[in-house]
Amino acid sequence: MAVRQQQWGLQLLTALQLPHALRARLAVFAYGPVCTAPASFGQLRAVQGQCDWISRALFGATFDLTPACGHMHYLPDATVLADCQAFIAQVEHAVQGRAHAHRSDRAAV
Repeated sequence: MAVRQQQWGLQLLTALQLPHALRARLAVFAYGPVCTAPASFGQLRAVQGQCDWISRALFGATFDLTPACGHMHYLPDATVLADCQAFIAQVEHAVQGRAHAHRSDRAAV
């Protein structure tokens, strides 16, 4: 399952205290995250704008991409869009690979 988060979304997702087995199945693309200690997820891609002082002040983890944008300007940024599309493609590829492996295992039985 892929989840897109902005602002307090990652903090709220973490606060849900989902079981580890469920969190391990989540792929999260967080742009402009505001979260002091994010939970562990199957995949977490954090994007923090170079001019996003809100996220810089309130995000307590590492980030994967630093586009030249502020806190409210992620969506129109071409770099963020391309990175999000690549992340989604990666997640879809992994899911399809697992589904194919599962079908192959069932066919072998």
